[in-house]
Amino acid sequence: MQQQLLKIASGRWNRACGSIHAPALVLACGLAPIGGVGDLISLWLFGIAAFAAIPRLMCSGSFLATRPTLLFYGSFWLFAVASLAWAPATATPDLTSAWTLLVIPAVLPALHRPGLVLWPIAIGVAAQALIQIGGAIGLIESPSERPWRSSPGLYWYPASVGIWSVSGLLISLALARASRSPRTILAATTLCLLAAVGLALTLNRAAWLAGGIGLSLLLGRWMWIACRSPRALTAAAVLVLLPIVVGASAYLGSKTVRYRVHSAAKEVVAVWQPSSDSTSNLRANSFGMRVLWWDAGWDLMWKRPIIGHGAGSVAESLARLESERPSNRGAAVRGFITSNPHCSLITAAVEQGVPGMALLLLTGIAAAGGAWRRGIGVIAMSSLGPTIVVLLLFGTVHALLLEPYTATLVAILIAMSIGPPPKSECQHEDAASSDTMAA
Repeated sequence: MQQQLLKIASGRWNRACGSIHAPALVLACGLAPIGGVGDLISLWLFGIAAFAAIPRLMCSGSFLATRPTLLFYGSFWLFAVASLAWAPATATPDLTSAWTLLVIPAVLPALHRPGLVLWPIAIGVAAQALIQIGGAIGLIESPSERPWRSSPGLYWYPASVGIWSVSGLLISLALARASRSPRTILAATTLCLLAAVGLALTLNRAAWLAGGIGLSLLLGRWMWIACRSPRALTAAAVLVLLPIVVGASAYLGSKTVRYRVHSAAKEVVAVWQPSSDSTSNLRANSFGMRVLWWDAGWDLMWKRPIIGHGAGSVAESLARLESERPSNRGAAVRGFITSNPHCSLITAAVEQGVPGMALLLLTGIAAAGGAWRRGIGVIAMSSLGPTIVVLLLFGTVHALLLEPYTATLVAILIAMSIGPPPKSECQHEDAASSDTMAA
């Protein structure tokens, strides 16, 4: 009798947590791309969803504990927190992005129902695009540092909004491709177009390049899957063509967009051209600055390869290194000393040394492989692999883990890349408790 009462109580607790988990997760995924206070509220909701997911996670604990992606990513953050112990006293550590680890346990129970995550993300990115449109036409004040150049919506940094737009674009394309109902196809296509418009409004060249690479990977994957079906190939080509038309229209209709595209090639070429002033090609050149930071980060990593310089030590380490370097490698270049070297791997290499960089790189490789496998035979999930590959490439020119806004996206994709656990005993316990109550 006592065991039956325990089973009934356990079943009721599981059902109560389940009724909380799904709404909290959907709202969190929808608010995360919007920025402003939306990403902060989404973190609280992810925390609630993670707490509600505890019963399900306990049933799949042995399966989740052996997932390489989770082990690598968890170890990276543990090492990052531990590196506070040997960070300089004047360091300015900011590990607020570690709170995004709550996203992973919140998302894991939804792996059997990926639509609970994918649709809200696509809708959230579209909502952010509508806010961006409002900012572009003057209805909403933009918090961007350069509001005359871009419209990032409620978030201050256009590049971060851009990578969310790319992710939402690829996800909504896959949802449209997987849909069977005309209504859902129309809805997903509309979300795709809005994401493409939002991406164009960021005026961020790295995000544009990431979008082009992501579309190419996604189309290539669909062509491989549907190589024997002309109808499926045509549908895939038409869907991918839609955001390309949006991009072409932005290029032809905006002088600013054309300038941003043309200046990118000039900046890359300028870095390698000789000049009488060895720093003149680097001061106002975003690509040149990244070359300097990559070079400096490599040198700093080998100064302390085992444990790194500690969390929050990037700016101080660059300041010390500046005195040892010639002007063509960073000395006297304005902006060289920074806490954000615009590369996730470089940040990890400086602060946590070789182990930190290796753990982060292994996390990306494991997540990309897992996401690519998850998309086999499941069209709705076919965007995950290309999205994570694009995120890895984007992370070489932007530090994604320094901001909770983008670290949330990283955590969502890592969780989605893990295959769903086998049917746990929780379902059987719920069924048994239901039978007991009915009896």
